[in-house]
Amino acid sequence: MDKVFDFIDKSSAIYVKELQALLRQPSISACNDGIRESADIVKNLLHEISRNVEVIQLHQDSAPLLYAEISGETEKTVLFYNYYNVRPPGSLGEWAYQPFGATIDGGKIYARGAADNKGDLVARMKAVEAFIKIREVPPLRVKFIVEGEAEIGSPTLMSVASHRPEMFHADVCILAKGSRDNEGRLELTLTDLRHLRDHDSESGIRDAVCEAVHEFYQRNPVVLFGSTELSPMIQIVSQKGIPAVSFGIANQDSRAHDSDENINTADFVDGIKLTAIIMQKLSGR
Repeated sequence: MDKVFDFIDKSSAIYVKELQALLRQPSISACNDGIRESADIVKNLLHEISRNVEVIQLHQDSAPLLYAEISGETEKTVLFYNYYNVRPPGSLGEWAYQPFGATIDGGKIYARGAADNKGDLVARMKAVEAFIKIREVPPLRVKFIVEGEAEIGSPTLMSVASHRPEMFHADVCILAKGSRDNEGRLELTLTDLRHLRDHDSESGIRDAVCEAVHEFYQRNPVVLFGSTELSPMIQIVSQKGIPAVSFGIANQDSRAHDSDENINTADFVDGIKLTAIIMQKLSGR
């Protein structure tokens, strides 16, 4: 992984600028502000890592859903689920920084959507890119499903799940949600699917992710168990018996959904590296 990490470090300034470009584009699903423009930015980022990018828009007023596949060294498959839409910023008077300015100050990048969850989306795409640049392919097959309606019930996602179930086939689904505890330990939320599939397989995935977190941070994560009703995406994959793991690059001071939402730029870069380690562990190679 040393060469992959070196590439990420050398590219980190570029990655931060690409994240800033996405954060500066408003994408408020509640009023359809900037949704199509934001989807175009995500599409272009996905095209940098995949020749197979599909844009699905069910109706003129619905937000485009983006789907991408990247072949890997193994047929094991990880499905990354993210969204590019954000909540309204609220009263601008409560922000010390412009909500769509993506200002960097004191090692933090301030913007609506930085913590929830454009930062995680870009981090995961860049982890795949690093593998492609160094090894030509990632260690396992990768799928991305990126929607723009997560704050309004995900109607397009639910419809696509009914008509295109093959898009959701994977060994594990990784979502972006989570923070750190009072001691700074990363929180992992797992969906308990022992009643739906072989428990040994689920335990192996859990152990691989926990091992990756410990290897990178030299600390064990905080493992939480979440309900299968947490989000439409978790409901979809749970019904298919696919384990879901959720973690994010936010921290206790990230203020997601609040004024001055932010992430640490160092956590963003670490999130790219952690995603790369998790992909390697999940591949079994």
